[in-house]
Amino acid sequence: MSLFSLFQSPEKNDRVVLLLDIGSISVGVAIVHLAPDKNPSILWSVREIMPVESKPGYLRLLSLTRGSINAALEKLEKEKVLRPILSALKIKELDKIICFLSSPFCVSSTRNIQLSYSEPLELNQKFLSEILGSEEENLLAEISTGLNVQNAAKSRFELVERKIMRAAVNGREVITLYE
Repeated sequence: MSLFSLFQSPEKNDRVVLLLDIGSISVGVAIVHLAPDKNPSILWSVREIMPVESKPGYLRLLSLTRGSINAALEKLEKEKVLRPILSALKIKELDKIICFLSSPFCVSSTRNIQLSYSEPLELNQKFLSEILGSEEENLLAEISTGLNVQNAAKSRFELVERKIMRAAVNGREVITLYE
């Protein structure tokens, strides 16, 4: 389904939809009129800017996003624009609520892992993969716990990228990791 197909009406009737545009720094809400063979027209809109945090985090971002959505929808309710728009267009109710995520919602984590061993060991890709696998599980558990996610929803989290930024032994950087 393309973005524009959301606005194409198979019906011959006028429709009104509510759009939510959720971005990483703001939330927009708009009432849009869709009429056959016409371009969509924005009848009302508001955008709530999220405050910039000195120490951002995924839990805080989620909280700020929820707050901005609530503030924007409260403005819609307070200004009492929906009923008059629907009445003027002779439309009984909203046809749809369409939500756009304008920016990716992701969590980035950099971990500094320090290990000590009394006996020599071979630093290779397999060893690092085991350590990173453990750290990934810890990160996903931390996110799930912080967001109060139930077990069924945990499968929706997905690791997108794993990158070893630096590896050092006794303070000396390891340039090549051998298999």
